[in-house]
Amino acid sequence: MKKYEVVRETKYGDVRIRGGFKSKESARMFLEEYRRVVPHVRGTLKVVEEKPKTIAEEVLEEIWARKKEV
Repeated sequence: MKKYEVVRETKYGDVRIRGGFKSKESARMFLEEYRRVVPHVRGTLKVVEEKPKTIAEEVLEEIWARKKEV
């Protein structure tokens, strides 16, 4: 099943804002609300298909989870 995420397009690449949306429509709804609440955000906001996580991203998530426990 496809999942979607909201990203901010920058000159260095796409920066993930939030992911895990089951439909493009729900991601767009979040995007509209995000634009309303955070109007000063720079770069283009867009909805894209979620990519599988790399090993480095999984390791970073595990490190952050352990830090939060302590």
